[in-house]
This record gives sequence, C-alpha cells and structure tokens, in this order.
Amino acid sequence: MTEYLYHGTVVPNIKVLNAVSSLHDGGEQKIVYLTDNRAYSLFYIWDSVHNLKKGKHVTAWIKEGTVYYEEQFPDQLKVFYDGVSGYLYRVEKDTSFCPVQNRESMWYSTENAIVEGAEYIENVYDELLKYQEAGKLKIIH
Repeated sequence: MTEYLYHGTVVPNIKVLNAVSSLHDGGEQKIVYLTDNRAYSLFYIWDSVHNLKKGKHVTAWIKEGTVYYEEQFPDQLKVFYDGVSGYLYRVEKDTSFCPVQNRESMWYSTENAIVEGAEYIENVYDELLKYQEAGKLKIIH
C-alpha cells in the first residue's frame, strides 16, 4: 500500500514541490517539508491576503497522532481559516524522505518532490471541523 505525504498551500497547479526551505536545525541545506498527517497539513493553507499577514502563524502540533491547535485569541481558528480555500498536494513517500527530529509526523527531503495528486479544499475551516468532530483535532481555547 502506498503511503503519502501532504503539503498544504493556496498556490494552484503545483507539479513539483521544490526543496527551498531550511532545516529547522539551522543547517544551510535546502529541503522540502511534508507531513503524513492530512489534518495537520491543512494549517499550511495560509491565505496572507485573508489574514493580513504574509508569514504563516501556525500554532499547531501533533502528539500521538492527534493534532492540537492552540488559539492565542478568541476564535483564532475561525478567523484564520473560515472562508480560506487552497490545495493539499500529495507526494508518494519514498526513501528520499527523512523524519524531522523531535517533530512527530513531519518529514523532509533534500530532493524536489514530484506531486502525485492534489485536492482542492473549498473552506479550510469546515475541513478542520470535520477532524475535530472525529476526535483527530483538539482545539485549545
């Protein structure tokens, strides 16, 4: 059975996810980050126009397979994600991916990642609420 890794973004029509990020340990090698947790990947569908903030402000993490999201102001999740649409890109997990140290369900590769498929998410907030209802997302108010 094929395992997939996910990458969320507002950018349409991506065919290759380029290794342009820096590894969190401060190294200079360029990488591409992905996650095997679909719910977590939704938080990276960040609309800087909607949120009036260019840089992402993701206050989520994964512990024992459950995603946790900590609101730093009332209704933060709704404010940031209701009405936001974007794409979840799927990449086949292979031996080029390494686990990110001390980050559950996070993976990286120094190679560009070929996109196997994409899913359009019409409203990220609604999709996140489905995970909350299923017990796979816990929101800390």
